[in-house]
Amino acid sequence: MSSEPVDVGPIMSLLKSHRFKFWLLICSLLAVIGWGTYVFYLENVYGLGLTGDRVPDAWGLNIIDFVFFIAISMAGTIISGALRVSNAAWRRPITRIAETITVAALPIGALFPMLDLGVFRNAINLMLYPRLQSPIAWDMIALSTYGIASVIYFYLPLIPDLAVLRDTFPNVSRGRKWLYKTLSLNWKGSTRQQDKLKTAIKVMAVMVVPIAVTVHSVLAWVFAVTLRTELHSTIFPIFFVVGAVYSGMATILVVVIAFRRFYHLEQYIQIKHIMNLAYIFLAANLVMIYLTVTELVTPAWTSETQDVAYINSLLTGVYAPYFWFMIICGFLLPAFIMGIPRTRNALGFIVIAAFLADAGMWIERYLLVIPALAVPELPYPSGIFVPTWEDVSITAAGLAGFILIMVVISRIVPIISIWELSEGAESTVSAPFHPPMISASDQSPAEPKATTSAPSSRRTFLKTGIFAALGIGAGVAASAAVIPEVTAKQPSQKLAKSGPAKVDKAAALGNALSLDEVRNTASFGVSTPSNAPGGATLQEARITSDGGMVTLLYSGSSLEPLSIYDGVSMAVFQLKDEVLTGPPSYLPDTVQRLTVKGNPGYALPPSPSTGQSGQIQWWSGGRRMSILANLSVPELKQVAESMETTENE
Repeated sequence: MSSEPVDVGPIMSLLKSHRFKFWLLICSLLAVIGWGTYVFYLENVYGLGLTGDRVPDAWGLNIIDFVFFIAISMAGTIISGALRVSNAAWRRPITRIAETITVAALPIGALFPMLDLGVFRNAINLMLYPRLQSPIAWDMIALSTYGIASVIYFYLPLIPDLAVLRDTFPNVSRGRKWLYKTLSLNWKGSTRQQDKLKTAIKVMAVMVVPIAVTVHSVLAWVFAVTLRTELHSTIFPIFFVVGAVYSGMATILVVVIAFRRFYHLEQYIQIKHIMNLAYIFLAANLVMIYLTVTELVTPAWTSETQDVAYINSLLTGVYAPYFWFMIICGFLLPAFIMGIPRTRNALGFIVIAAFLADAGMWIERYLLVIPALAVPELPYPSGIFVPTWEDVSITAAGLAGFILIMVVISRIVPIISIWELSEGAESTVSAPFHPPMISASDQSPAEPKATTSAPSSRRTFLKTGIFAALGIGAGVAASAAVIPEVTAKQPSQKLAKSGPAKVDKAAALGNALSLDEVRNTASFGVSTPSNAPGGATLQEARITSDGGMVTLLYSGSSLEPLSIYDGVSMAVFQLKDEVLTGPPSYLPDTVQRLTVKGNPGYALPPSPSTGQSGQIQWWSGGRRMSILANLSVPELKQVAESMETTENE
């Protein structure tokens, strides 16, 4: 008994002719990529000062895009590999698309760290002289291994299809004919060849899943081993892996539905395939919500100073719009859309949910990198990341490159595996309870009555998912109400118990000496304010061992104390600076430029929402001077202009 052959005409027709719209799309994508390449050339010439990367926010959009695209590539491999290992029959129209996403997203993501190095030769030096103690070297090795494994895993199931193209398309261009003939490896479709190929695919499917998980775990360690607020966390590996599956599943849904719609592949990619992907998407969504709540509640409850500043900046501060967009649009709305049958069964709503999830996960990476680096660890301004048009151009070029690779691959090789479709149709002869994925007329035989309980079980699953989403959403809302109260009350309780521990931060500024001893030890003339605000008096003077930095700590009952040091109302920092003579030309719009006694400088007003105190900084006589106090900019300038210098004896 033989099965009816699969009609692959619509798949093959995609490879024969290219219409005007196709070339218009290609030219548009190449134009965006060309513009991004030109911007990168400018960065090589003028440096990263063209971008929004600043100290302390020195990573910027390049690292955000790096994590985002690597996450997308990982999900394609995990989904394809896991479905092959589990021998899920419904995978056949999906796996080639998932593997193509991996091959397209991985090189784009790997480019962004090289772009972040500013000068391309730095990337070459990183590869020629890796330092194995550095997590960056770990990442480079892991990505290289993952890239090689992904290409092999993509290529192996492609061999029979390349042989079909070799035999079916004799009149194609000489280049494509050579490509099909060379890469098909003299495939004849014999039983021996098929057995060897199936074994190789199974081995690679088992290998790529742990490799993909390892890659994203190593990527998480690049952040987790950084001694920064919100980054130094042991939960990051699982957080990154689940986030990658979530954003990757969203991308797979968008790409699958797009190919189905624009390439007219409805007879192959059926609604049941999209529904199965949607279930995986919903499961990853719920786990991601749980991990996000856990990641926020834990530091909020302990209420360390930097944690309080970080969480306040997310909930009510400058990053609050991004944070609540991520929670509501990136997590909760997709969960409700996928949990309600009426919206889950509409492809338009699925695409909306997937787009919102991708946007929310990009914002999640933004909030992972930018606010965490902005929280001050030293008494200097927190910094505000402002992306420039150069940043946006490179991000757009990366997205255009990803789309271009996907489109080009879909026009060179079948975007749906012909070999696996035929194999699935043949398997129905001995397995009547599993209808073929596709038949010549796109009509599958009626399913046996034994499977009529499936809708009931799906309804039970969906009800459970909806209630879980509602419960987690209520937990998020409760956390939003509890966290501000905790962050407002907990620090004062903690200071009452362990207040002296805060002085340890002042100890990091150097040795405590008298003012005269500091003046005699410093390598420059030390200045003191003659007009201290609010009757503030000098509490402590500190100097580093090399005499290059002096810190004066003042206290005053009428001044609001600083959050950095216990019992300190104003801090004056002076350090030798023979490199800079003024503030950089690239400053955010929120920073006010000014002069102090004719010397260039800048000032930041205090920000109650983030707990950031006011600051003024200026350069004078080879020194960089800074004052921290909860004062307005005019008051800070008045104190700065009252500074008087006493030369060393």
